[in-house]
Amino acid sequence: MLETSGANGRPAALVSSGGKTAALLTVDASAEGIDRVLWVLSPAKLAPFVAALDG
Repeated sequence: MLETSGANGRPAALVSSGGKTAALLTVDASAEGIDRVLWVLSPAKLAPFVAALDG
């Protein structure tokens, strides 16, 4: 499942599988196109983000 959200002031997508959060995806973009794609996959780093959404 893909859920849109925000992270660090930027648009983000939260990816989940089987009811558990699997990743957070953000994109840095400019008028020239996509500069970089950032993935957070670490459960330890995802937990505070998910807790803030739930709380």
